[in-house]
This record gives sequence, structure tokens and C-alpha cells, in this order.
Amino acid sequence: QGLYIFTVEPNSPAADANIQPGDRLVAVNGQWIRSMLKNPKQTVLELAQRARTLTVTIQPSDLLDCLE
Repeated sequence: QGLYIFTVEPNSPAADANIQPGDRLVAVNGQWIRSMLKNPKQTVLELAQRARTLTVTIQPSDLLDCLE
């Protein structure tokens, strides 16, 4: 469970953190996406708008490549 990243804006904090399209966002500020009661995408957007910083947990898209 999580939210898949489709695009990353150039020169954004996400780009600086090396987040890539295809990565999966699994937690924000220690809260698991799967435990968010209302629309997780909307919840994350609201958190991002209000917060000065976010701590995110990402499952990289190349995770399966690392396991082979």
C-alpha cells in the first residue's frame, strides 16, 4: 500500500532527495499511508501545504532489481 510517484518536478525538494517516478510513498511524518482514514492522496497534499518540512518513507522503484 502507498502512493506511487508519477512525476518529480526538476529542482524540487523531491528531486534533491532523489525521489524518482515509480517510487512508492509509504509513510509521511511517521504515519503509514495504509493507516490514513480519509483519502491518502488528499491527506498527503494537505500535510505538504501546511508543513515546513516532511519526513517521507519511500520504497524505491528499483527495489525488485536489488532483490534479484
